[in-house]
Amino acid sequence: MSAITINLTTEGLMASSENSNLARLSVELFDLVLSYIANKDIKCLRLTSRSIKDVAHLRLDRVFLSPHPRDVQVFQSIARHETYRKQVFEIIYDDARFSYGLPSGRWWVRSIWPLTPAMEEEWFLKEHEVLEQQFSGFQDYSGRRPDNLERSAKFRARISAEHSFAQYMTILEEQELGVKSGADADALREGLARFPRLRRITLTPAAHGDRLNPLYETPMIRSLPAGFICPSPRGWPTRVSYNDHLVVMNWGVKQTKDNWRGFCLITRVLAEYIEQNLGAPCRIKEFVIDTNSLMTGLNCRIFDPPRRPGYEINRELRDLHILLRQPGFSRLDLALMLCGEGGEKWAVGHGAPLRQTLSQAVDLQHVSLTTNADSPDILFDTTPEEQNSKYFVPLRTIFPLQSWANLRHFGLCRFTVKQSDLLALLAAMPDTLRSVELSFLYFLQLEGSYREFFEDIRSRLGWRERHVRERSCIAVAVESMTRDFGSIAVHVDREINAFVYGEGENPFGAVGVHRNQVFPGIGIERDAFEPAHELYTYHHSVGRHNLIRRF
Repeated sequence: MSAITINLTTEGLMASSENSNLARLSVELFDLVLSYIANKDIKCLRLTSRSIKDVAHLRLDRVFLSPHPRDVQVFQSIARHETYRKQVFEIIYDDARFSYGLPSGRWWVRSIWPLTPAMEEEWFLKEHEVLEQQFSGFQDYSGRRPDNLERSAKFRARISAEHSFAQYMTILEEQELGVKSGADADALREGLARFPRLRRITLTPAAHGDRLNPLYETPMIRSLPAGFICPSPRGWPTRVSYNDHLVVMNWGVKQTKDNWRGFCLITRVLAEYIEQNLGAPCRIKEFVIDTNSLMTGLNCRIFDPPRRPGYEINRELRDLHILLRQPGFSRLDLALMLCGEGGEKWAVGHGAPLRQTLSQAVDLQHVSLTTNADSPDILFDTTPEEQNSKYFVPLRTIFPLQSWANLRHFGLCRFTVKQSDLLALLAAMPDTLRSVELSFLYFLQLEGSYREFFEDIRSRLGWRERHVRERSCIAVAVESMTRDFGSIAVHVDREINAFVYGEGENPFGAVGVHRNQVFPGIGIERDAFEPAHELYTYHHSVGRHNLIRRF
């Protein structure tokens, strides 16, 4: 059989189709080729010949939704297509709404000092200038990765700041009209009825990614004008530096709920759908709140107990409980906003309401809790006694392990812990546990460290003695010692698993604060917004970052 050379560009595939090269491939090999091609290129490929159109199918296992009319239009078109609607497994709701001229960390100021149109334009032009400076510097050290070259081309083709501002205001007006119409809620109701394979709903404020690199290429994001540059919308109050000040406001305030409109909409529509179809199984088994390393989350005050005895919990929490109680509900990824005035100490004394919510899901197999909290050390508490009284919450008061007999994954991120308490929690996990993520944890003073914690796991939990197939794979990410506040972290999964289950060395330092840190040269540096960014961390003996080549 003669060899067939395939060009995986759109032009190459179109040329190949004319020579019938693709038609000679087996279905399995043809599907493999398609797996390397984006949907937008598959659309072009389908136009080349009727035979290819019959076998080159779009991958539509997930659909996107937001208040923007373009996202709603595409969502409804898929829901009404008799072939594509049967492929949808996941709905991703983009809750990153464009805003009027204030950093998302200061969203509450607008209600006190409304901005004039001139002030809004001045804000945008300043932000645009900052973005240009940041991206120019980024190009100097980012290397020649294909994704960086593509972004560089977009940056060089940018339109003027004034033109971008006009486009920004047009997009914002379209978005606000969509919010007022509630068309996204109607589309979601239609999707629940029309997607027979639907299982997961993901809510994210991070869809727009960072620096011309969206996390998800939603229809709305793909429709943005060529050369358009603007501050990445987040929607939710988000810290972008250690100096950002957030206010965790009472959940009962309408303005507070408006900032988490996507969460309120999803839980309300799901609860209504479940109540209208009593007796019928709910297909939604997974609910994921994905902040993708952004320092934000759902307002923790949603879990506040009723102000008076006998009163019901708030409507949004009630709706969430209805979803979690559904038989077979198996996954919950919860991100909470704790860092801010009124939030740092919220968890102390509020573990019970959160536990009550988690205990609704008795069939849970995957649970993850992440926050945007700071280390108590950063909050300038100087004594162990102060840290213990203000920030420590026994984990067993939050996680109802006795209700989760089939738990397979447990994740905890950016949480204040004691080594002994965390170790006791892991010891109480069911034998079904197969993966654990313990990233960016803050150990209270005199209450352990990452280094000592993993030594205890190795010697005291008995995980080493388990059969290989029954072991829990451990994932750990920590702040980079060579990078500033942001989406970049150092992952030491390989080193930790080699230490716990094999003869590897403990990757954490042995002295003082270094017991919670890994030194340069250990682990892999990853960027949550750039999948292609995988680097061995810098070490002076190497002299530069080494790119991990993936083929």
